[in-house]
Amino acid sequence: MIKNLNIYEILLIKLYNSLEWILNSPPKPHGFVNKDIKSTLDTLPDVDSISVILEQVNKILPQLGNFITQFNNMIISNNINVVTDSAGNLSIDVPANMSDSDAETISKKIGVIDRLIASQTSKADTLITKGLGIEQQLREINPEYKSIFTQQITKLSELKSSFKH
Repeated sequence: MIKNLNIYEILLIKLYNSLEWILNSPPKPHGFVNKDIKSTLDTLPDVDSISVILEQVNKILPQLGNFITQFNNMIISNNINVVTDSAGNLSIDVPANMSDSDAETISKKIGVIDRLIASQTSKADTLITKGLGIEQQLREINPEYKSIFTQQITKLSELKSSFKH
């Protein structure tokens, strides 16, 4: 020890010789943090979103089925042949005895229904793919997890196969 220290100085040295008293006071705000804090909670799959996706798919599939039924009924009832070229362009071949105005009206209706079918099919595909991605994350956490989209995948596949032109 250093001589010439009074009792108070000795007590201060003994009581306040920890790290807190050596550092500048007050310390710089968050000066001790050198890495970002990363939470693992954002990497967990959102289980609630699976039920929302399932609900949306369950709304879309009946609509899609209705559009396909309307399309097929219109084709059959008007004795129309539908042709799609390699670029996906839709053309119709109407009976010779059909008036031009009737053919144009039916052509527009078929075009609208075809676009609705394409739109609903795309939405269903996107939602199911998203749901399956979330389920894959859940399966990594729990290998016993069973998919809830099996029926929807089957139904969508059946609907797609019933819409061929």
